[in-house]
Parts: sequence; C-alpha cells; structure tokens
Amino acid sequence: MEQPTATLILHRRPNVVGPLWVYTVEIDGSLAARLAVSQRQSVTVTPGRHSVQARILWWSSPTLEVDVEPGATLTVEIAPDVKHLWNMVVKPQAFLHVEAGHAA
Repeated sequence: MEQPTATLILHRRPNVVGPLWVYTVEIDGSLAARLAVSQRQSVTVTPGRHSVQARILWWSSPTLEVDVEPGATLTVEIAPDVKHLWNMVVKPQAFLHVEAGHAA
C-alpha cells in the first residue's frame, strides 16, 4: 500500500535585496531546495508537521512550523524582511521571512 504524501511549494518572492544570491531552504533540518529570485520548487513530504527555514550567507529566517494534510499542497513564501532592514545587521537570524501561503 502506498503511503500518503503532501506537497510543499517553496516560492522565493521577487525582491531587490540580494537578487543574485541563491537561498537554501531546509525542511526538517535537511536541504530541500536552492532558490534563485522568483523561483518556486515543489517538495514532496509526509503529511503532518514540518519545520521550514531559509538561509542565505549569514542571514536566515526563524523556523516556520507548518501542518500539511495528506494529499494537500501548501505554498511557503520566502523573502527578505524589508520592513526591518536593520535585522540584516542586528538580528541576521531573523532577516529572511518565511510564511505559509495558501493551501490547495
């Protein structure tokens, strides 16, 4: 019997901050994707709770916990937190922003 799966779509929003750098995205602590500007990548996961974190150079995002149902697709949006540019220097571990978008 085939195990149920779910899908996370990782989407790097277009932004003028660091457009040439490639973001790495980890799911549950393992490398899941490398995203250039405006790219999206689909990742198959087991249904349930997963942690998502984005990184670039010495900047990262806080870990985002997402729940995805069997057979469902959830989009995770990734971009620099341009509202808080001082985080580039003062809180580099919170400069990138990840948020759960829409489920399909």
